Amino acid sequence: MAVNETTLSNQVGALNQSAADSPNVLFFIPDISGFTKFINETEISHSQHIISELLELLVDSNSLGLTVSEFEGDAVFFYRFGSVPSLNDFTEQARRMFVNFHSHIRRYETHRLCQCGACKTAHNLTLKIIAHYGEAASMKVKDHSKLIGTGVITVHRLLKNSVNGSEYMLLTNSLLGSVENKNGEIAEFNAGSDNYDEIGNIEYKFMSLEKFKSEIKDEEPEEFRIDNPVKVFEYTKTIDMPYEEVYAIVIDFSHRTKWVHGVKEIKLFDKKLNQAGTRHLCVMEKGSDNDIITASPKVTENTIEFWEIDRKKIGGCHFISEKISARQSKFTVEFYLKNNFLLKAMFKIMMAKKIEAALTTSADNLKEYCESSKN
Repeated sequence: MAVNETTLSNQVGALNQSAADSPNVLFFIPDISGFTKFINETEISHSQHIISELLELLVDSNSLGLTVSEFEGDAVFFYRFGSVPSLNDFTEQARRMFVNFHSHIRRYETHRLCQCGACKTAHNLTLKIIAHYGEAASMKVKDHSKLIGTGVITVHRLLKNSVNGSEYMLLTNSLLGSVENKNGEIAEFNAGSDNYDEIGNIEYKFMSLEKFKSEIKDEEPEEFRIDNPVKVFEYTKTIDMPYEEVYAIVIDFSHRTKWVHGVKEIKLFDKKLNQAGTRHLCVMEKGSDNDIITASPKVTENTIEFWEIDRKKIGGCHFISEKISARQSKFTVEFYLKNNFLLKAMFKIMMAKKIEAALTTSADNLKEYCESSKN
């Protein structure tokens, strides 16, 4: 997380409250690192979405009664007045945040559809936690209260430190002086210190979070499929666009009304990026709305595919984007139906022509939309 040192230095100069007017406060900052800078618009959007999800998860993992002061880029600035938790409580808080953080990231490996740089490298994200106990005062600007003081400056400066490692919890000695330490828990920590302009030397203890890796959960996507499906329709279109870019448009719900025939609106049931298990509602201009589950993403050499199946598991579409050349792809949509004699007979009489026309038009629309978006 970037720290504006000029602003922090100005706060030091501007802070005139006495120690009596500046009660000690616990400051706690979990900070996310590891994303490279992306130039692709989709990657920027998805990196922001992933970080937003992770920041919300860190807030939901709060077990110390911490209050959010503000979100600062890739970090959450928490604080707490009153008594300081025990060292065991700090360790448990760090464990909980670390395990939940990495369990969520692993879902991007097992559940994700998107192949953009942000989604593919989410597993590189790391978490460090900085905690300090020091003076602070509250400054109110319009309706927003902001903590200022040497304690605030110190905890932010410590985001840049000399600890060798990327995932750890760092507790300053001023915090540890007020922390209850039972059963020699501090023995798991290493000592360190760093010198900062205007603040001086800050001593601290730090503990690697690596020991909690064995608790990270691997959650495979729930299998969602049509029993014994029968293919009743297939349509293929050649598109003058790289197959990865065609696929990115197909999985992105924000594009659906631009190419899917008859769809007026897409309603999402959660805020997550489209992935295995995502549920959405296709609101149709005419006819019944479709309640859909995303399933079975698969990536092989030069081919990316996934399914969208109605929640009753009666029918579903299989989308395939395949490389023809560096600038050209083959897009295929297949429609499958549950293998039931009566169902197939009714479908043939009542729905077959309508479904075929809608999917054919949609694929034609997709080609036009993809190729026009390049201009």
